[in-house]
Amino acid sequence: MTDAIAPEKQKPGLQPITTDTRFACTMCGKCCFFTKEAIAERVAQFGWRVKEDGSCQHLTKDKQCGIYDKRPLICRLYPLYINPEDLAKGKVDLFLHKLLIDPNATGFGSGPKVLENPAIKDALADVGRRMEKMVKDGKNSVMEVLFSFPKE
Repeated sequence: MTDAIAPEKQKPGLQPITTDTRFACTMCGKCCFFTKEAIAERVAQFGWRVKEDGSCQHLTKDKQCGIYDKRPLICRLYPLYINPEDLAKGKVDLFLHKLLIDPNATGFGSGPKVLENPAIKDALADVGRRMEKMVKDGKNSVMEVLFSFPKE
């Protein structure tokens, strides 16, 4: 008799936000690590540098963002995502019922309901204002707006 090897558990993909969706940031820093796919597609294209351990160049030893007030918009959105089909069309819809959430985020399932959280609504309004300003300042694509680091 041989020992069967259990297949790796499939992680769920992005999910729509429902009335019961909850999220609370745990300050774990997990969101500041990149997969190889993300590195290949986005990091080099937009000037992101990654440390040897796969973390963002701005993640500090105490798992804090070293440029929190100047972080890219994609970081401000996490664990929320713009619908990839909309992004492919160059469209951005920041209404909570149109966004997706990463169920693998450490704080997923805990904390306040996303749809009722004023802090999340304020953050999305802030992202919208920043996006408008970046477009006015000459950013040419949605991806450039989302992934660009501010000028230091």
